[in-house]
Amino acid sequence: MYRSTLFIVLILVVACSPQRAPLSEGGSVLDLTAPLVDTDPPDTEETDTDGYPEDTAAPEDTDTVPGTKPFCDEIPGAISWWTEDTFESNEVEPTRTYVIPSVQGDLYDRLIVDLDVTFAGWDAGDPSGTHGVFQLTRSETWRSNLYGYMTLFGPNTNKAKVISNIDLAAGEVTRLETTGVTLAVGTTYHVHYTYDPGLGERRMLITAGEEIIVNIADTDVAAEVTSMAPGYQLILGSDNNANGPEVLTRDWVFDNVCVQIVP
Repeated sequence: MYRSTLFIVLILVVACSPQRAPLSEGGSVLDLTAPLVDTDPPDTEETDTDGYPEDTAAPEDTDTVPGTKPFCDEIPGAISWWTEDTFESNEVEPTRTYVIPSVQGDLYDRLIVDLDVTFAGWDAGDPSGTHGVFQLTRSETWRSNLYGYMTLFGPNTNKAKVISNIDLAAGEVTRLETTGVTLAVGTTYHVHYTYDPGLGERRMLITAGEEIIVNIADTDVAAEVTSMAPGYQLILGSDNNANGPEVLTRDWVFDNVCVQIVP
């Protein structure tokens, strides 16, 4: 009788245990250890003392506020997503795609992208070609959904550029760009990009340590920050695109990637 009772209890425990969602398929990578997390999570009976749901592990960094990482700025109320992946672009995997979960129709104040990229040189076949750093769209569709596509161009062009097309007609984009940009092989650069309809501004900041490489802004932002299901899409790096101007970002290393959405 005792063994039968114990066996029934075990069955009930297993059946009621929470299950984690699987990784998304189709080449996309979803960092389930760090989904969109409010930096000020509410205190409810369903959360542990670390501020995370009971079935979600808190980051190992106990010195940081729950929902943030050292490479994410602390912004009160911001929804933060990050990945601890270190991605090196190569011929087998030239780009890496992440889906940042969101629901349909939410309205936000601004978007912020932070990442580190270690520059490994320009494409040998086309050094002045389009070298993609990141693309951020509010869905898998490029047209009218692009918050920012940052690219770099080598010798004879020496340019840094971001284009956006939120709510614009097919073929229309707004450009934020500057020339005179030179990069050193082996150097790690920090990219900070903001899309801020409140200020009507996009800003691109590239630094190497304390040195400012690029710091430009425009006032072409009119479209609001909204969301679409299943989520924002972030792409790192670029490949030799037969249908476009992109070239391979061979051996470029992307790290400390953080996207923050500010209500």
